[in-house]
Amino acid sequence: MRIINKIRLFCKVNWWRTILFNFKHLPFSQAIHLPILLYRPGSISGNGMFVLDVEREKVKFGMLKLGVKNENSILTKTGICISNNGKIIFKGAGVIGNGCSLTIGNHGILSMGKNFGITGNVSIHCFENIKIGDAVLHALDKIAVAHGEFVIVAEHAQIGVFIDIHTCFPSFSAA
Repeated sequence: MRIINKIRLFCKVNWWRTILFNFKHLPFSQAIHLPILLYRPGSISGNGMFVLDVEREKVKFGMLKLGVKNENSILTKTGICISNNGKIIFKGAGVIGNGCSLTIGNHGILSMGKNFGITGNVSIHCFENIKIGDAVLHALDKIAVAHGEFVIVAEHAQIGVFIDIHTCFPSFSAA
């Protein structure tokens, strides 16, 4: 059963947009591995940077999955929408689900740690700095940052349904 699910997931990748995205936004030495897979790419706009901040030998095929439909309760067909005018830094593998929206302002920096998971219908609005730590799971709703704030979501945190984050959580916290 697990092999069948992996084959289904592999077949749902939008290969044309995945190849274009990787070679447009990543250095060639990383892009040839196709580390970022786009499943349901909605709109991807802006002139911001995408940075894969991992060692060369740790860049793997499909380490980041964007727009995956991993929730049956998410009915949207918009895919993932990214408006990046700042910088998005990925420090390792992770998943961002279908229906998510990332908005990065002109001076915004969104940094995501290793093994993060964000389910569908999450909006992240970053106009200054957001750092999401390692092994953070986030479900249903949004993380928002106003101008001048710095938000840290600590390692191993689990953020629940309908939570707006505007403060720092200590490690191993659940909201």
